[in-house]
Amino acid sequence: MVTREADDPFPGLFAHLPGTLVITEGNCVGVKTAKNAKPELIAWGHGWSAREENGRTAVYDAEGKLFAREGDKVGLAGGYMDQSADHPCATGRVFEANGAQAAP
Repeated sequence: MVTREADDPFPGLFAHLPGTLVITEGNCVGVKTAKNAKPELIAWGHGWSAREENGRTAVYDAEGKLFAREGDKVGLAGGYMDQSADHPCATGRVFEANGAQAAP
């Protein structure tokens, strides 16, 4: 799961990404949309986390509240960035989610 550092600037992007929370073949947390065959890779806000619970991945916000579980419909605010961070889930085009605006 890719997350931003505490001192990273807020992306300030306000596109809407609706879809289903999925785990990719590379074990990354992504969103499968109706438009794309491949899941969109996500960069989550600082402090967001994911863990496996009862065989499904669950994503938690920076305050520790459950955001969604694998298979749930989600909607994220943010925007696309072309980046190649030193992380296997951050290659190519990544949707940078504005954690404060993410809503299931």
